[in-house]
Amino acid sequence: MTGIQARLLSLRVLRPTNYHRHLALHQSTCKFSTTKMSVGGTFQHVKNENFVEYLTALGVPEDKAKLADSFKPKLQVVVDGKKVSVNSDSGVENSSSTFTLGEEVDEPLPNNITLKSTAKIDGSTLTVTSKSPKGKSGSRVFKFSDSELVVTLSEDGGSVVAKRFYKRV
Repeated sequence: MTGIQARLLSLRVLRPTNYHRHLALHQSTCKFSTTKMSVGGTFQHVKNENFVEYLTALGVPEDKAKLADSFKPKLQVVVDGKKVSVNSDSGVENSSSTFTLGEEVDEPLPNNITLKSTAKIDGSTLTVTSKSPKGKSGSRVFKFSDSELVVTLSEDGGSVVAKRFYKRV
């Protein structure tokens, strides 16, 4: 027992029967972090899961989906106040999207399709929900950590979910 614990016991602030319950509750509810995780940074693509299947489910021809799967883009995510920019450079084709948090914006894609997209940030997660001109909707969830970024792509109502993995550079 530490001196502080003994002092609290002597003052009857903590009774021996409640002390261990208090300590267990404190240890189970406190979370300690030595770093502050933020959304943003520069990332290099590492691998995909179900990306070709996801793209073909969206109607992308299989040959183009396989070509897109072979690209290893560098991704840069920048947050400046309520503005979020996502820039992708594959060495073959580049794309850039800018969002205003909480507001619907037009998001042009390289294939001449413009999505209606809305972005939000919750902790270390950036979520972009989009709707195509044909009414299909989906989401991209960017989960940031100290060492990586995982982007989960899903079509609402769709059965195929893809993941793209990036390492922080």
